[in-house]
Amino acid sequence: MCRRKGNLHRSAVKKAAVSQQPLFKNSAREEAHINGQQLKTLAAFFMLLDHIAVIIIFSLLGSSPWLLPVFTLLRTVGRLSFPIFCFLLSEGFRHTKSRKRYFLRLACFAVISEIPFNLAYAGTVYCSDKQNIFFTLAAALVTLCAFERFKNSLPLKIAATAAGCAVSLLLNTDYAVTGIIIPLMFYISSNNADRLFLAGSVAFFDSLQFYGAGILSLIPISFYNQKRGNGSSLFFYLFYPLHFIALLFIKHIMSI
Repeated sequence: MCRRKGNLHRSAVKKAAVSQQPLFKNSAREEAHINGQQLKTLAAFFMLLDHIAVIIIFSLLGSSPWLLPVFTLLRTVGRLSFPIFCFLLSEGFRHTKSRKRYFLRLACFAVISEIPFNLAYAGTVYCSDKQNIFFTLAAALVTLCAFERFKNSLPLKIAATAAGCAVSLLLNTDYAVTGIIIPLMFYISSNNADRLFLAGSVAFFDSLQFYGAGILSLIPISFYNQKRGNGSSLFFYLFYPLHFIALLFIKHIMSI
């Protein structure tokens, strides 16, 4: 009997240890795993490369067509950014102490970022054709809240998802419907590798113009160790509008 209890205890400890491992099983050493802050840094870096291509290099293509491969490369690498941000949104939704404050933070920076975003993409202070990524993430967060609220009703979950997609289309948010579906796929996937692959597949089809590179975002995500990491998240909120301002300043200096 004592031996049996000992075996049960070891089995329980083993299961608890497995639950703390990264999303996908791998043979990498622990120090190779990535926390939330590091994932945000990667996503911000990929986004910066993408926006350098769109704001700076694209303006140079007319006089320097040899830059086209560089433009394509940076845009392709940039496809990894948004799925990672979507994954982090779903993680934030699960673990935040206040979803209301989380939404207000996203909404606040959506307003703050809109003018730099419009100037970068359209050259004007106001543009209704496309809204910045914080509007997308805020709409996705509300959709996740509704999806969870109606978790026991499939028709209502479908209705909540459809409503979120409709709002994204009406507001012309960046990534539109994809910006609602990918966070939702990550949310319902939890630690299930097959369902995570569904989110990656949506990212793949959304980035077909650039070789479906969005699915490669699953590589850094697969090393996520479910830890937040050190540092303030405010930096990443500020980075979004500030990097647009910096790139616009560089573009002005270069007279392009």
